[in-house]
Amino acid sequence: MKFFKERDIIGILQKECFTGKKIDPLRLQAGLQLYETLSFSQGKAFEPYIKEIVPNIMNCIADAKEPVRACANAANQQIIRNFSNYAIKQVVPMFLDGLKTDNWRGKYAAVEAVGNMAHCAPKQISGFLPDIVKALREVLNDTHEKVHEAAIKAVSKIGSVIKCPEVAELLDVIILALGNSNLHLNACLDALLKTSFVHAIDAPSLSLLVPLVDIGLTMHTIPRNKWLQSSWEIFAISLKTQKTSCHT
Repeated sequence: MKFFKERDIIGILQKECFTGKKIDPLRLQAGLQLYETLSFSQGKAFEPYIKEIVPNIMNCIADAKEPVRACANAANQQIIRNFSNYAIKQVVPMFLDGLKTDNWRGKYAAVEAVGNMAHCAPKQISGFLPDIVKALREVLNDTHEKVHEAAIKAVSKIGSVIKCPEVAELLDVIILALGNSNLHLNACLDALLKTSFVHAIDAPSLSLLVPLVDIGLTMHTIPRNKWLQSSWEIFAISLKTQKTSCHT
């Protein structure tokens, strides 16, 4: 990477491919493909440039041109696969901040990025999953259809890396409950209480289950005994998992 620093390759890419009011889509695609190639060839050595390139990728994920969006998602996924824990700590706040914007394209880009990160680097982001799911909950009910659909896909991607088969079977009803608790939380808690958990629960599973308890606490339509039973069930599963991991 010494050559890249000396020649300011990233700076040249920024100037030639990502700077200007109206940028040729082919230039955007070329820049994104170079990002993807450099990440693939250089691995973690490419990480020092993350803060410079992530905003460009997120802008392109929300681009009006489908080929640009496809290149941006491909670059995003490749870069995420190489993320170290340090890099994750750098970009997660950027993605979560993007979920708070009023601009639907910016919010859509952040949701897509979060979903890709959850799918491509599940181990690295396990410690951030509670914050990620909490942020996604707030956009699951977004009034813009594309943002709403992207949020559902992002939560589904978190669910796709779940290793606990019992939680995986409940994924659809969990997503419904997170998206519209007034309509679906009661049924979700019923399904949870009817499930016999045999396997240990992993971080992605826990990140989806704990918010259900949190939501139920604030809802007066949920019977207290059902909420208490559900809370105890999740607590007991988590405790069992901790004991199992301590003895392995």
